[in-house]
Amino acid sequence: MELHEIKTKLVGTWQLVSTEIRQINTQMSEPFFGDDATGYLLYNQDGYMSAALLFPNQPRSGLIAEWMQSTNLARETSVFYCGRYTIHPGKLIHQIEISSHPAIYGNQERPFEFIENKLLISIPIELGGKQVVQNLLWERVDYILSNS
Repeated sequence: MELHEIKTKLVGTWQLVSTEIRQINTQMSEPFFGDDATGYLLYNQDGYMSAALLFPNQPRSGLIAEWMQSTNLARETSVFYCGRYTIHPGKLIHQIEISSHPAIYGNQERPFEFIENKLLISIPIELGGKQVVQNLLWERVDYILSNS
């Protein structure tokens, strides 16, 4: 897919469908930010993006709790950030200029893929010596509204 085709498909409003954190070597997974996490991700035609995530009942144990502690997000119930974005084959670069949390700032590489009307963003990280990936699955709001 050409970059202009990716941008055409990407621009719009996306609603969070699900989150998980998955161990790469064992494929074990658990909900990232808990089962009731919600959020929106917006990409504008002019190259700006914003994200808002709410996770009122985050897990208190397991991999995600370890990650939350390591990034000092353990007491947070939401994250908001915005800035510019650029598209590269297979990855987005979020150039975060404003964030509700200091751990989410600057250039953030976001591997992604489209799965039908959904956007899967997978972020590989190392957590406690384990290779894990954070998966965030988003669905286009206009698709949700047209199928309601």
